[in-house]
Amino acid sequence: MSRGSFGGKEGARRVRLGVIANPNARFVRSHPKIQEALAALGPRRVRLTQSIDELPQAIASLLHEEGVNVLGICGGDGTVHHTLNALVQVCAVSSSESKGLELPPVALLRGGTLNIVARALQVEGQTVRLLQRLERKFSKGPIEQLPIRQLNVLGVRDGAGSVRYGFIFGSEITALCLELYEKRFGAGYMGLARFLRAVLKAYLVKNALWRQFEPLLIKPAGSLRLEDTIMEYQAVVASTVDIKLLAGLITGMEVELHQRGMLGVRLMLPQTPTQLVRNLPNLLLGRDGFGLVDRPCIRKLELLEPIAYSFDGEVFTKPEHPGNMELFSPSWSLPVVAPLR
Repeated sequence: MSRGSFGGKEGARRVRLGVIANPNARFVRSHPKIQEALAALGPRRVRLTQSIDELPQAIASLLHEEGVNVLGICGGDGTVHHTLNALVQVCAVSSSESKGLELPPVALLRGGTLNIVARALQVEGQTVRLLQRLERKFSKGPIEQLPIRQLNVLGVRDGAGSVRYGFIFGSEITALCLELYEKRFGAGYMGLARFLRAVLKAYLVKNALWRQFEPLLIKPAGSLRLEDTIMEYQAVVASTVDIKLLAGLITGMEVELHQRGMLGVRLMLPQTPTQLVRNLPNLLLGRDGFGLVDRPCIRKLELLEPIAYSFDGEVFTKPEHPGNMELFSPSWSLPVVAPLR
């Protein structure tokens, strides 16, 4: 994928960093130094977006009016998810059919609660240092010197043919668990840990939380089509990146994709609530367990009429267009600035 469409004429391109920042992201909101570092870039190169609807215009103005050729994303996984989709929307308009979709390099600057996508790429450190390091090493150099990694993307096509892009997909039970733990136990690793402990205790003593949680586990199994075979499932996780938790100490899913257009899938086959609760540590730790099936490299997966899902931590409980949902990896990839040391 060429970088020649951004930042000036071929052979005369210097790195010009612009940043999309979510002012509501946990660390952006609570750390004045991040706000100071963004302000130091100047208003022409920073867009603070208060809503998803503002993203396309903000990205278009950076790329087409300010000559930005490297797009920094300051925020968590949700910010990365929505910025990616807005970026695809903006760039699809200017991309030619002969060259296909052309995207500028993206720099993940963290700033959210979990930062799973950044962690999968081994982007570590504080947002301020990441931003300063990128500016110091490359702000006056040619864009060709940027260390770039091509990242496979996951696409989700709904019943009406609309496509949303991201990296980590979870089926209904994942979406409902995310919604429950964020509302009741708080977001982030601490909230997730509190949620898992509470669910285990609720299962043992059959308290009020268990009465709330059990209906999520006894819902009829869903159906999917995998390589022309229809099968039932309790849960599905699909990803094009490693899923690392607890500051990278736990790998919930390891993805090894050596070619474009592939994705990794972990299935939980139908099981009782008791079996499911016992399997939660295996699911979290990426270990083998009863009814857990890993398909490390597939081209597409079709879920038959799902009613909810999660995508990069964002929960979608009422699909706009009900029907079958196809998971796939597109022919293009996202150029991401590799970790800077």
